Amino acid sequence: VTLAPAAAVSAGAQWRVDGGAWRASGATATGLTAGAHTVSFSAVSGWTAPGAVATATTNGTTNAFTATYVEESSGPVSIFEDDFEDGDLTGWTQDGAGNWANSTDEPITGSRSLKHNLSGVAATNYIYAQPSYSLSADTTTWRFKLKNGNWDPSSANRFHVFLAASAADFTGSAVDGYAVGINYTGTDDLVKLWRITDGALDSVVLASAVDWDALTTVAVEVTRTAAGLWELKTSTAGVFSGMTSAGTATDTAHVDTSYFGLYFLCSSTRAGQVWLDDVLIHQGELTGVTDSDGDGMPDDYESTYFGGATSGDPDGDGDGDGMGNYAEYIAGTDPTDPDGVLDLTPLPPLPPAEQAVLFQWPSVSGRVYSLWASTDLVANPSVFTQQAGGIAATPPFNTFTGALPAAAGTYYYRLRVDWPDAP
Repeated sequence: VTLAPAAAVSAGAQWRVDGGAWRASGATATGLTAGAHTVSFSAVSGWTAPGAVATATTNGTTNAFTATYVEESSGPVSIFEDDFEDGDLTGWTQDGAGNWANSTDEPITGSRSLKHNLSGVAATNYIYAQPSYSLSADTTTWRFKLKNGNWDPSSANRFHVFLAASAADFTGSAVDGYAVGINYTGTDDLVKLWRITDGALDSVVLASAVDWDALTTVAVEVTRTAAGLWELKTSTAGVFSGMTSAGTATDTAHVDTSYFGLYFLCSSTRAGQVWLDDVLIHQGELTGVTDSDGDGMPDDYESTYFGGATSGDPDGDGDGDGMGNYAEYIAGTDPTDPDGVLDLTPLPPLPPAEQAVLFQWPSVSGRVYSLWASTDLVANPSVFTQQAGGIAATPPFNTFTGALPAAAGTYYYRLRVDWPDAP
């Protein structure tokens, strides 16, 4: 009988037949009579033993099988985390000295991020950490934020994060594991979770609808249950709240978690233009969204846009675009960008829809919109009548076509946005 995994064997896992002497993994019990027997397994602290196995023997034959222990959860625990605010790269190993830096140059959040540190040269670089944990122990969550410069990804300019890899050299043919990023193969620029085998794309486990563009920041969260059920979530707002799920899928091909890190392939004009921040590897229940000051905006959102977990004023309008910070949080727009605003734009209808009103606005996943109209902003400035409701987001823009009002006159339209599943 072979016992697995090796960690359980090291912890003292053993087996025996019919209540007899305990035996080590790989041992063979001889001299058994032909007929039915029961194989049981020892209790090991921190592990759940396999159930007893009934087996039947016949003269002159050997029965062989493998029994697997499951590591018990020790409760929520952070395996590895780095927001780079300490100014160093302790815990990280570079593929070459100076290829990466803890940088204050255009950080994703706070005052520092991990940044590619070369310029003017084509390069293939990686940086990794070596966390210690087992995927069988509990649900594992990986979180991080990624940003690129003013360039659109391609087959020659691409990046990905290895969540769990068997080898340190992310460019080699020996690496097995799972990675998230864009264009491991192809050029569709979509954020995907891949299974990697022998350094090559083996399977697309999950694919999101996020189409990476120039100057894009995306928050990524990936979870894997102990049984191997994966989920990929993304947020183009760059926050770990209100994320969009790409669905779930089961994949248990690889379990080696020896390495975690970032890979970047770039041309000479794109060198130095990828950032990583707010890295977390966590096992067990991950607590929900925290809103320390109770203003309706999560701490992560306020830290991203206002520099601190409680630094944002929900009624403030620092970018002067006419929308308060809380309203921009609900709308999914950037509260620091005067051009990042929920703007209802009338469009000229095209034949044969000339007898129609046509509007367009920027939309964000998870939001629901409604269109309202008024004929008098002087006598009744707050009285609007709903023209259409329950309009689901179709990012990056929604377009709405409606019938012209029955009566001639001046009409004023406004747009409302709701976020039903806001954390």
